[in-house]
Amino acid sequence: MRRMLRSSVMRRMLQLTGFLAGFALTASAAQAGMGSKVTSLYDASFVTVLARAGIPTVILGNVAPGVAPEAIRAMLSPPGWIRAATFVAGQPSPKGMRLVILFNPSDPVAAKRDVCGDLSALSFGPPGGRLVVRAAFCVDSDLATRVTAAERSITGIDDPRLTKLLGRVIDMLFPAANRFTGGSPV
Repeated sequence: MRRMLRSSVMRRMLQLTGFLAGFALTASAAQAGMGSKVTSLYDASFVTVLARAGIPTVILGNVAPGVAPEAIRAMLSPPGWIRAATFVAGQPSPKGMRLVILFNPSDPVAAKRDVCGDLSALSFGPPGGRLVVRAAFCVDSDLATRVTAAERSITGIDDPRLTKLLGRVIDMLFPAANRFTGGSPV
């Protein structure tokens, strides 16, 4: 009888532990509102070289009323390991290495698929609602890294949540090492 009681109690404890772990993961993912992917194309040494000349940056979509892409580009801050990097205006063509940031794409599936390709077919929702960000570091028409993020409605360029969101997006897009290939930091 004691053995059955112990195994029953143990089973319940394991179930509860599994439930709590799953709940904690779900809660942290919901609060973060972000997801990322790093592919085998990502090479931090290429980013270091590119950063010296300025990372071409394409910004499309609507953040908040009256917020221009130039204002967003000016807010971008590189991760510590490439602190000297700057972000310069880039062309929305699928050639070369570049950063692409899309705000409030109307079709999230198309934005995910085409973020490094032909951007001309994408459309964007109006500002004012929930802010959705699809960002990628592209090598020609191929994806090297990708981040998807969301935030409650942004009030304007001086909203501290926008600064924090963009900082997290850039940090996730440019890791110091590619853990996918077991690379080492630069």
